[in-house]
Amino acid sequence: MKFKKVEISAFRIFDKPEDATFDFTNKSGEVANFVSLYAPNGFGKTSFYDAVEWGITNNIQRFWINKKN
Repeated sequence: MKFKKVEISAFRIFDKPEDATFDFTNKSGEVANFVSLYAPNGFGKTSFYDAVEWGITNNIQRFWINKKN
């Protein structure tokens, strides 16, 4: 599965969609085969992945990994 574009709003640091729209197409309009997110700590990389996971599964698995009942 390839994502052409991801738009996040009202999820952690992504308050406004204009600040959180990720377009994964290249200059010719084709969807990229590989995308890498690179940024310093605190810039929202984990929030991006959590938002995508939440949008697909309605769950964020990493919050349940070490949870003891």
